[in-house]
Amino acid sequence: NLDFTVWSYSVETVLDNIQRFQEIYPGVAVTLTDFSWTAFRETMINRFNSKTPTDVTYSGGDWLPEWAGAGWLVPLEDYFPQVRDYIPMIVPFAVKDMTYNGKLYGLPYYADITSFLYNEKLLTDNGIEAPATSWEELAEHLAFLQGKGMQTPMALEFAQAMPTTLENYTAMVFGRGGELFDEEFNVLFTDPESPAWQQLQWLADQYAAGTITLLPHETDVVKAMNTGSHVYTVLYNYNLAELNNTATSPLAGQYKIALMPGDTHETYGFAKFYTLTQMAVDRGQEVMDAAWKFIE
Repeated sequence: NLDFTVWSYSVETVLDNIQRFQEIYPGVAVTLTDFSWTAFRETMINRFNSKTPTDVTYSGGDWLPEWAGAGWLVPLEDYFPQVRDYIPMIVPFAVKDMTYNGKLYGLPYYADITSFLYNEKLLTDNGIEAPATSWEELAEHLAFLQGKGMQTPMALEFAQAMPTTLENYTAMVFGRGGELFDEEFNVLFTDPESPAWQQLQWLADQYAAGTITLLPHETDVVKAMNTGSHVYTVLYNYNLAELNNTATSPLAGQYKIALMPGDTHETYGFAKFYTLTQMAVDRGQEVMDAAWKFIE
């Protein structure tokens, strides 16, 4: 038996995957436990500390250094070096997110980027031919659209409990060609000369000008965008599919992706992935082999 933990997203799909796996490997049973995203980190730390049976778990680049550094997760390549054969098939930023101290810790079930999205029809209907390519130009667009009667031309998710706020901000800083930390991990967003500070100031200025509305969840942003009250947003890229979903979106087909504004147009990429625990290793080779089959 393998104990497998995930956050509560698309659990039906996860259960279907488990069923398919068990049909191929009838000698292995997988027990699924899911926790809400907001409680996942704290719950998993408690599980690891209390040694609650956990063999395979979801993880992400945001938690990997903590969990691997504590010895709760093990490098997958130490026990199954063939995992490195998958590296050429995986987008490089996802490989980096699954790597700690030079070793690969997992295989991904999902990877994405943070994207600058806009409603092309609303933009052109208001006399703007192309999306903004810099944050300064975007501020001009927002002021212009507000002057045309659009109360808040941009919508953003802002919530302390969700990772989206920090990761969207990081993507914006990357678009400017900046970083949040230097090579010694000193913070850069307190330096008024840094792109990280400049982006914080840009957000503060736009919020003060009333051109941005802040919402608690990405689903709220998608709903707000679908009212036709906003032109621009920054969200995880999978939201573009939802915005253009003809079954659920009244404005489907109007949304497009543009390069992140700024000097370099870079953005934030991330992965979520399956990892092997030290507890699985401690149970022996038979369990480890079953866990590898499941992860693979």
